[in-house]
Amino acid sequence: METAAFGIEFFHAKPNCRERLKTELLKLAELSQAEPECLQYDVVTDNENADLIILILKYTSKAAMTQHDEMPYITNFANHVMNDLCSEVKWYDAS
Repeated sequence: METAAFGIEFFHAKPNCRERLKTELLKLAELSQAEPECLQYDVVTDNENADLIILILKYTSKAAMTQHDEMPYITNFANHVMNDLCSEVKWYDAS
Protein backbone atom coordinates (compact mmCIF):
# COMPACT_ATOMS: atom_id res chain seq x y z
CA MET A 1 0.00 0.00 0.00
CA GLU A 2 1.39 3.40 -0.99
CA THR A 3 1.83 6.15 1.54
CA ALA A 4 -0.11 9.36 1.11
CA ALA A 5 1.88 12.35 -0.17
CA PHE A 6 1.68 15.76 1.46
CA GLY A 7 2.69 19.20 0.31
CA ILE A 8 2.74 22.65 1.78
CA GLU A 9 3.31 25.66 -0.43
CA PHE A 10 3.92 29.28 0.58
CA PHE A 11 3.01 32.08 -1.83
CA HIS A 12 4.09 35.62 -0.96
CA ALA A 13 1.96 38.08 -2.95
CA LYS A 14 3.59 41.03 -4.65
CA PRO A 15 2.27 44.46 -3.56
CA ASN A 16 -1.36 44.95 -4.59
CA CYS A 17 -1.62 41.36 -5.90
CA ARG A 18 -3.00 39.57 -2.83
CA GLU A 19 -6.64 39.38 -3.90
CA ARG A 20 -5.86 38.24 -7.44
CA LEU A 21 -3.41 35.63 -6.13
CA LYS A 22 -5.97 34.31 -3.66
CA THR A 23 -8.61 34.15 -6.42
CA GLU A 24 -6.23 32.21 -8.69
CA LEU A 25 -5.30 29.80 -5.90
CA LEU A 26 -8.97 29.22 -5.05
CA LYS A 27 -9.59 28.35 -8.71
CA LEU A 28 -6.77 25.82 -8.54
CA ALA A 29 -8.22 24.40 -5.34
CA GLU A 30 -11.63 23.85 -6.93
CA LEU A 31 -10.11 22.05 -9.93
CA SER A 32 -7.68 20.07 -7.79
CA GLN A 33 -10.32 18.93 -5.31
CA ALA A 34 -12.16 17.32 -8.24
CA GLU A 35 -9.17 15.07 -8.96
CA PRO A 36 -10.01 11.53 -7.75
CA GLU A 37 -6.65 11.12 -5.96
CA CYS A 38 -6.88 14.45 -4.08
CA LEU A 39 -7.59 13.98 -0.37
CA GLN A 40 -7.02 17.59 0.73
CA TYR A 41 -6.35 20.91 -1.01
CA ASP A 42 -6.80 23.89 1.28
CA VAL A 43 -6.03 27.56 0.71
CA VAL A 44 -5.35 29.50 3.90
CA THR A 45 -4.10 32.98 4.73
CA ASP A 46 -1.40 33.48 7.32
CA ASN A 47 -2.73 35.09 10.52
CA GLU A 48 0.21 37.47 10.82
CA ASN A 49 0.92 38.29 7.16
CA ALA A 50 -2.08 38.76 4.88
CA ASP A 51 0.20 38.67 1.82
CA LEU A 52 1.23 35.10 2.64
CA ILE A 53 -1.14 32.49 1.25
CA ILE A 54 -0.54 28.84 2.05
CA LEU A 55 -1.67 25.70 0.22
CA ILE A 56 -1.98 22.45 2.14
CA LEU A 57 -2.18 19.38 -0.11
CA LYS A 58 -2.67 15.68 0.45
CA TYR A 59 -2.81 13.06 -2.31
CA THR A 60 -3.21 9.31 -2.18
CA SER A 61 0.39 8.76 -3.32
CA LYS A 62 3.52 10.48 -4.61
CA ALA A 63 2.55 9.35 -8.13
CA ALA A 64 -0.84 11.03 -7.75
CA MET A 65 0.81 14.27 -6.61
CA THR A 66 3.18 14.13 -9.59
CA GLN A 67 0.20 13.62 -11.89
CA HIS A 68 -1.48 16.63 -10.26
CA ASP A 69 1.63 18.74 -10.87
CA GLU A 70 1.37 17.92 -14.59
CA MET A 71 -2.27 19.01 -14.95
CA PRO A 72 -2.69 21.85 -17.49
CA TYR A 73 -4.17 24.27 -14.94
CA ILE A 74 -1.21 23.71 -12.60
CA THR A 75 1.43 24.12 -15.30
CA ASN A 76 -0.35 27.23 -16.62
CA PHE A 77 -0.37 28.77 -13.16
CA ALA A 78 3.29 27.87 -12.57
CA ASN A 79 4.48 29.06 -15.97
CA HIS A 80 2.36 32.18 -16.48
CA VAL A 81 0.47 33.41 -13.43
CA MET A 82 2.71 32.72 -10.45
CA ASN A 83 5.60 34.99 -11.47
CA ASP A 84 3.24 37.90 -12.11
CA LEU A 85 1.62 37.69 -8.67
CA CYS A 86 4.26 36.30 -6.31
CA SER A 87 7.43 37.82 -4.91
CA GLU A 88 8.48 34.48 -3.44
CA VAL A 89 7.26 30.88 -3.54
CA LYS A 90 8.46 27.95 -1.43
CA TRP A 91 7.13 24.43 -1.35
CA TYR A 92 7.84 21.27 0.58
CA ASP A 93 6.73 17.72 -0.17
CA ALA A 94 6.61 14.81 2.27
CA SER A 95 5.22 11.32 2.47
